Order: sequence, then C-alpha cells, then structure tokens
Amino acid sequence: MTFSIQFVEQGSWESWFAPGALVLNDSIESFVASVDPGTEWTRRDYERQWRDGLTRIIDGESKSCLITSLPDPGQTDFLVYWPMYRVREWVVFQEKWMLPKGLPPGFDPAKPYQIVEDWISISDTGQKISEWWVAFGDVVDFVGHAAPSG
Repeated sequence: MTFSIQFVEQGSWESWFAPGALVLNDSIESFVASVDPGTEWTRRDYERQWRDGLTRIIDGESKSCLITSLPDPGQTDFLVYWPMYRVREWVVFQEKWMLPKGLPPGFDPAKPYQIVEDWISISDTGQKISEWWVAFGDVVDFVGHAAPSG
C-alpha cells in the first residue's frame, strides 16, 4: 500500500492517546492522537474526519486535510494536521502544527477545512517545505478499500 492512514496497536496509554501511522509511499509518518476520554473527540471522530477529508479531494476539491492530533481546549498542545492538495494526478501532503489560539473562532474539528491555506512549496523565508507526493489513484484505492466505520 502506498497510501494509508490508520490507528495501530493500542498502546499502554490507550485511554488518553492513540498511536497511528500515515503511509505516504515509502515513508511511514507515526503520530499519537489525543483521545482524552473526557472530551468529545474520539478515535471514531478522527476516522470519520479522515474519510471526509480524503473524500473531498477525490470529489474534486483542490485542498483538504487530515487531523492527526486535536488539542484539548485551554491546553497548549498543538493541533497537528496534514493539508492535502490535488495537483493533477497527485495529492501533495504537508505536515502542519497550530496552537489552539491560532484556530479561527468556532473551529469545528469535524470540518477543519477553513484552516487549510493555499498550496505553497517554499516558505516566506525561502525554505523548501517538506512534502510527500502520492498518486491520486492510490488515495482513491485506499478510500475504496478502507473498512467503513460508524
């Protein structure tokens, strides 16, 4: 599989954190999603957002994103997300981090797409932004074969 996103084996902190992996061709990007049982954002919510974010790209949107860690309100944890950009027959992924105070008022993690800026590959300071290019067909195949969840 050249593209996938999923939670992996439950860790010892399973009630608070859920380890996952994002496969982008030959690169496996590990992440740990915050799933504090006291909040309303669960593993199922992440999976639902991933499906929605990927479907948006497949259905013709030029940009979308996948959230891999949502901060608790009032905490200093970062929102970690992966903007996706459709570029011809490719989907370009970048990793971004944002403090909660940078989120727009009324931010809804189930529909986070307003935070995705237009695609650039060179930063304001002239640095190349790390990005992963995945064939569009591989994203389509993953969504077509992914097990549906709630």
